Amino acid sequence: MTEIILCEKCGEEAHFNDTYCAYCGANLKIQKNAWKAINEPNNTTNLILDGQFLEAYYDLTAKLKNLENIDLGFDQHQQYFKQLSIELQASQEKLNTFHNFTEKELKDVEDLKKITWKSIKAGVKGNKDDLLKKEEAEYLNALNREESLKQDILELQKRYSIAKTEIEHLSRLKKQKYDYNIQLIRLIDQVCEGVPDPIEDKIEADLLQLKNQLQPISAERINLKNALGHISNAQQHFQFTLNKLGSAKGLSDWDTFFGGGFLADSMKHSRMSEARNGVQQAQRSLNRAYQLVPSLPKIRGAQVEEMNMFWDTFFDNIFSDLNAREKIIRSRHSVEQAFYETQQASQWLNSRIVEKQQIFQGINSKIQSKRQDLIRERKRMIENALKQQ
Repeated sequence: MTEIILCEKCGEEAHFNDTYCAYCGANLKIQKNAWKAINEPNNTTNLILDGQFLEAYYDLTAKLKNLENIDLGFDQHQQYFKQLSIELQASQEKLNTFHNFTEKELKDVEDLKKITWKSIKAGVKGNKDDLLKKEEAEYLNALNREESLKQDILELQKRYSIAKTEIEHLSRLKKQKYDYNIQLIRLIDQVCEGVPDPIEDKIEADLLQLKNQLQPISAERINLKNALGHISNAQQHFQFTLNKLGSAKGLSDWDTFFGGGFLADSMKHSRMSEARNGVQQAQRSLNRAYQLVPSLPKIRGAQVEEMNMFWDTFFDNIFSDLNAREKIIRSRHSVEQAFYETQQASQWLNSRIVEKQQIFQGINSKIQSKRQDLIRERKRMIENALKQQ
């Protein structure tokens, strides 16, 4: 009776002798070899470890062993440094308040010593000396509080400086650890890549599959972000167009109801020309966005209607003015609709970008996890090879 196994990719049943899954096409040979390697471990290896590799390998692993707790130490010192920064800032703000109060007390003392309205009033009442003693005592008390706070700040500044130096030192060590890790990974990759190992082969196949999943997501995310930029440009051009149409309507109202004459007609047509240019630029931006994201929600093209400048200027009357005014109003409504639809498209793009970002981060997290699995497996291969030497 033929042995039945389950495909790890889709979960469907397959015959043990099958090479590929009939349902999803997954390579069953890799899965079976990995299963055998786990359940029937083979300690033999084809790795060739020369003296140069071993020297570099032992050196890097020893350095990483010495730095294994550096991340925790950095995080703890960083929290301590942030707390000191907050305390120092609060103390300096408090010192400014104390200094202002001390200055006020000093002014009260000086006012009593000089000929001022305050000293004259105290002299008339006959309590100038008592009041002066009181103000001097308050001034000395404020001065003592300020000096005491200054000493506290000096102590805080010393602790802050020491903590800053320690953080900088730990940052350098953390960077060293990262560099050592990269060097070790490259060293391991060089010696293990291409060497047959069922578990490693399966991890590499999974890693390749994840990377292939990530590529289209990454490309689509970039297209969405670029399309959003073009949509934002279109919104700016539509806003510019609406401003020009608003100005043109104001001139048209003046020309229609108050007789603006040749000057109003000329300015009105100039604003309409600028508005048409704004719509053309907006449409170019929209076309670029649709080239990147064809599924973008439909945005109806805005239209700024043409006006007959010759007729409106040289045969100026109430009917031509009203006709021009209606064209401006219709054009403005058309652009407002397009502007609203670009806002909707912008929201749609933002939601899609968030969605793709979440998918991207999820796959990327799996890639990083799988990459760590590959590193661990290759380290195991090296350890097995070392035992055989």
